[in-house]
Amino acid sequence: MVYQSIGGPIQVYALFEKSQIKPLHFKWGQRVYKIAKVTGRWRVPVGRYKLHHFGVLDTQDNFYQLCYSEEDFSWTLIQTWNEG
Repeated sequence: MVYQSIGGPIQVYALFEKSQIKPLHFKWGQRVYKIAKVTGRWRVPVGRYKLHHFGVLDTQDNFYQLCYSEEDFSWTLIQTWNEG
C-alpha cells in the first residue's frame, strides 16, 4: 500500500439529510471517484464549528480520508492509501 498525505481542496457530491452527511463521489484533479463505502466517520470540534471526517473506499478499494468544514462549507482530501 502507498500512503500519501494530500491536504488539498476537492469537490464532493454529498447528501445532507436528517443531520447526516453522506459523501457519494468526489472530484480530485480531473478525475471523479465514486464512493463505494463509508468505512468511518468522526467529528472534531474547532471553536464554534466542527470538522466532519470520513474514511471512504472507492470502487477499486482505495482508501481516502475526506474532511468537511462547517465553518466555510469546504471539502479537503486529507490522505490516501492505495495499491500504488
